[in-house]
Amino acid sequence: MTLLLSRSDIEKKISYPPMAKKQPKLPSLRSDLSMSVLNTYRQSVRDKKRNEMRSAPMLNFDIVAANKAQLANPTSSATYEEGLKLKDAKEYEDARTLLLEAVKMGITTPEIYIHIGDIYKAQTMPEEAIRYYTRALELSPAQFKENSWNHVETFKSRGVCFLMMTGSDETATRRAAEEFDKYMQIQEPTFDDLVIAGKSHLDSENLQRSEELLMKALAMDAKDAYLHFNLGELQEKKHDAKAAKYHFSQAVLCDPNFPTPYLQAAEELLAMDTSTDQAPLINALNLCLSVLKLLPTDGLLHLKIAGIYDKLGDAYLDSSLAMLSRALELSLPEDAMPGAYCRRGIIHAQKNDLDSAISDFTMSLSVDGMHSLSLINRAECCLLRNIEGDAHAAAADYEILVTCPSVDHSDLQQPFIFLALWYFDVRRGPEYVRSLQKSFEFFTQAKLKGCCIKEHKEKLMVACAVGSGFYPNSSKEAPEEPENEKEQNKVQGLCYKIVEDYYLNRKALEPTAHTALFNEFQHGWRDVKGFGKYYEGIEKAKMANDTGKGKKKKKP
Repeated sequence: MTLLLSRSDIEKKISYPPMAKKQPKLPSLRSDLSMSVLNTYRQSVRDKKRNEMRSAPMLNFDIVAANKAQLANPTSSATYEEGLKLKDAKEYEDARTLLLEAVKMGITTPEIYIHIGDIYKAQTMPEEAIRYYTRALELSPAQFKENSWNHVETFKSRGVCFLMMTGSDETATRRAAEEFDKYMQIQEPTFDDLVIAGKSHLDSENLQRSEELLMKALAMDAKDAYLHFNLGELQEKKHDAKAAKYHFSQAVLCDPNFPTPYLQAAEELLAMDTSTDQAPLINALNLCLSVLKLLPTDGLLHLKIAGIYDKLGDAYLDSSLAMLSRALELSLPEDAMPGAYCRRGIIHAQKNDLDSAISDFTMSLSVDGMHSLSLINRAECCLLRNIEGDAHAAAADYEILVTCPSVDHSDLQQPFIFLALWYFDVRRGPEYVRSLQKSFEFFTQAKLKGCCIKEHKEKLMVACAVGSGFYPNSSKEAPEEPENEKEQNKVQGLCYKIVEDYYLNRKALEPTAHTALFNEFQHGWRDVKGFGKYYEGIEKAKMANDTGKGKKKKKP
């Protein structure tokens, strides 16, 4: 028998916790079909957002805010547009001022930083350009850096700026190579891109990567001179001299004028003031050495490089000597040979190799007998070597030198003094008076050239007495026997006295050493044709002088 309980009776038997009634569980409304529809919807939403983001401008919250500020401030927009116009007109200074002002007004898009970086790059300010290019890349979300054409180009521009810094930053070349690699991972490289990237890897000693890029470029264009030049340097670093020589020769064959801009740039650097900074000389040297790889048989280029080594100082003497020797082995123009031999002789003299120096100066004078610098240096080297006949050879060179019209006065002072003393000290026999007269002439020329001849005062007085007394007209020949008393009076007693006192004083100072000299003077003076009576005048002057010394003065 079944007992039927009423609803009220059942509720009495159930107890609920306070304020929490139990709710019955509702059946699920999901099904396989509904889940499929939901997943399809979610996927479509994700795809839509992804497509919107790919085609969206490279913006973040800061950029959006800046754009709103730009729209609200028409002045900043006008400043920005005017700056771009000036940039296109290559008025970079004014363009940079306006664009920086636009940044202060609130325009901080990546594009404005790229424009400012472009201006700094055009003004050869790579550090500043890199700073603004980097700022542009930092403003862009990471997922857009590889998908925006502007920002791909920014990698390349930053790489170019690193190359511009290679003179001051050792890591710049490596950084440039990294930037070009980033660019080429995103964008298909052109021929120029491959060459510049290959060059940057070459300079950073990454030879394998450099060869890979340069060979790709060679497949595109096998007649580009700059490409062959870089391939030549690559093979040179790989110690393949044959391949390097081939590519260097191909560079000149592809473009015979290829070396010209490098030589012009070197000339401009050499024209700069290098008294306090040798950087222009170093840069000019590097340019010329690069061109030398293209023109290895150009003798004049070897001379130019030797000249740069000379300016860099004594530390480069061996390098200069090697360049001069190679230049002389090649075919030089005849007018360049005396200078080349002379310069090599000077270096030999600096290295104290006097025999080689004199030989080079002699070779120079065999081409141009009036080459003044070779005459000066050969005479000086002969005097330094000082073997038999060297003094006579030096005097012969100096006599030719003093007749050169183009020699500077300061270069003639030492030769004139040397010749004056040479002719004073080497007089013999019939040439006795003539030598003193020539000594007087050279003393006079030395004085005119501004030489200080105080230390040679006694010899000057003797030469002056003989030269001005016996040769009043600077005649080269000895005069005939005077025919009358008037002609004899041209030689005054004072002249005799000066000559006599010189030898007597020398004898008094060193009696033993100068006895032979005094006797030579007496006999030589008598033996000169036409001067017998003049010697008698000296004797009379001497007797009168001795007699005067022996007399006592009377008291008044």
